[in-house]
Amino acid sequence: MKPVPVPGADPFDLDDNNDGEGCEVPSGGDAGGAPPEEPPAEEPPAEEPPAESSGSCEAYVDSAAWCADGVDDYDCGDIDDAHRPVDLVDAQDDPFYLDDDVDGVGCEADAEGDEDPSNNGTAGDDDAAGTGGDGEALPNTGSGDLGPLWLAALAFLAAGALLVIRRTAAQR
Repeated sequence: MKPVPVPGADPFDLDDNNDGEGCEVPSGGDAGGAPPEEPPAEEPPAEEPPAESSGSCEAYVDSAAWCADGVDDYDCGDIDDAHRPVDLVDAQDDPFYLDDDVDGVGCEADAEGDEDPSNNGTAGDDDAAGTGGDGEALPNTGSGDLGPLWLAALAFLAAGALLVIRRTAAQR
């Protein structure tokens, strides 16, 4: 590549050595006036993330009585009342998600004496059965029978079609 004349101002820094010629190949460099690139520094190997403690009984204090390593998941309903509430070694490490309020105590009872329905192992079953967390039946808020609604919609469409037919006949 040939050098390019650079008269006057050099807004693009084509002339590194200010000799009036840009895009020169300096010794050891490349065209474009860029200084020679240094080889990239070798990066240290990336650290592997710590292994998940999911399924580990070691996260719970005195867990030997109710927890067995290798079990995929525990719910509060799976733990005997004699072993509840469950204390955690670290409130942030709760592999079975037994501590909803992250206070270091799992499967604890609320002020009314009821366990938190979100972690007692039956919340999903209760919701599917149409009951709330306290066991009472939920109100039926479904739309029920849609027959009258469909009949009204059909009548509305028929009236609209009749109106269009009458207007087209009147315009002829």
